[in-house]
Amino acid sequence: MTLLERRLIMTISMPARTKIDLHFNIVLNGAMAVGSGFRRGQIQRTVARGLDGLPYLPASTLKGRVRDAAERLAQNLGHDICEGPNPHRMCGATRPAAQLCLICRAFGSPGLSAMSGQTGLLWRDAKLCDAHGKPISDATRQEA
Repeated sequence: MTLLERRLIMTISMPARTKIDLHFNIVLNGAMAVGSGFRRGQIQRTVARGLDGLPYLPASTLKGRVRDAAERLAQNLGHDICEGPNPHRMCGATRPAAQLCLICRAFGSPGLSAMSGQTGLLWRDAKLCDAHGKPISDATRQEA
């Protein structure tokens, strides 16, 4: 199957999408550190920070955690899903584009998402909020 044929199948087989906006409040009951992927000196984990210097939860971290929970739930409910997170065992490598599993239809699959231009869900970084849910900015933050 050529790249063009695969792209055509993805375009034809995917139903129209409906936009649904979901907003979450994440409450931390203890300490949490999300690494930036970079080392700074002897420190093993550098906390991910935005341009404003404030820590945040990267969209990729949120998506990964939610996908993992969705995979476990789908398995417990008896759905036939691929074997993520190994890309060689996921739908992009093991199934035709028209037969994506429930999880890959929602979260995307290596090789297929890039061709279709859609991963099902759009994630954004989680920013800090105060106790009332208002975003914390550089002007409003207080030192701990």
